[in-house]
Amino acid sequence: MNSFSKWLELQYINWMAQSGARKTLTEFSKWIGISQPLINRYMSGQVIPSEENVHKIAVTLGPEVYDLLGLARPDPRLKEIVSRWHELSDEKQIAFLKEFQKVLTKNETEK
Repeated sequence: MNSFSKWLELQYINWMAQSGARKTLTEFSKWIGISQPLINRYMSGQVIPSEENVHKIAVTLGPEVYDLLGLARPDPRLKEIVSRWHELSDEKQIAFLKEFQKVLTKNETEK
């Protein structure tokens, strides 16, 4: 059992304690949004979660999951851009990318 597996099992135990009732692993997995068989495999250390499932776990249980798996935590500023990207028209997206390229070019010349 690896540190992530132990942490996930502890999160399950804490979740049950906070609810004040014995809960099933199926209920826990539904709460996280990942299938119960997969959560079971994570807890046993058989597999590590995909990027998508790491995100689901982080949203529900906390960002320390990234640390336990040796992954970089997502930058909240980048998450803001990604989460709102669809709100921009195609023209605004293109303008944003062009401006971003200008900033990168300027940054490179300042080095």
